[in-house]
Amino acid sequence: MRYLANWWLGILLVIFLAGCGRAIGYQRKGDSFVFVDWGMELGYQEHPIQGIDPKTFQVLTSNGFARDKQRAYSTWFQIPGADVSSFVVISKFYAKDSTRVYFGHYVVEQADVNSFVVLSDTYARDSRRVYYLYRVIEQADISSFVVLSDGRAKDKNRCYLAEHVFRC
Repeated sequence: MRYLANWWLGILLVIFLAGCGRAIGYQRKGDSFVFVDWGMELGYQEHPIQGIDPKTFQVLTSNGFARDKQRAYSTWFQIPGADVSSFVVISKFYAKDSTRVYFGHYVVEQADVNSFVVLSDTYARDSRRVYYLYRVIEQADISSFVVLSDGRAKDKNRCYLAEHVFRC
């Protein structure tokens, strides 16, 4: 019985290690590109990137942002309305162009492009508002808002976990 348990454990280890060498991110496939990701339930998946121009396709960050001569992309999603000529990556998850800020392929509504500052992977601010991902945290005090090391944040009046507000 112990031999059988060790045999299954060995098989599972081989299967696990066989998948570990696969890269995640943008990959060339034939004459085009795909975005490869990994999920607990489905394992590795290749996502075709719709509408790309493979000749001008440029990977900006392997795990997220790319562009071609007509469009900007976050993973396998087109970023609607992005101005490709001014599109720049500003952090792991945020990018901007001359008129808008993006968290992945979502527009950060109401964000001021010129004063926008990334505070962490998930928090950012501009001269008027504080944001969690791409959403405004309405109650946040901009002048005293700080991100704590455990992913929470606080200002002089409140504490925050994600966009949830609570008293400190």
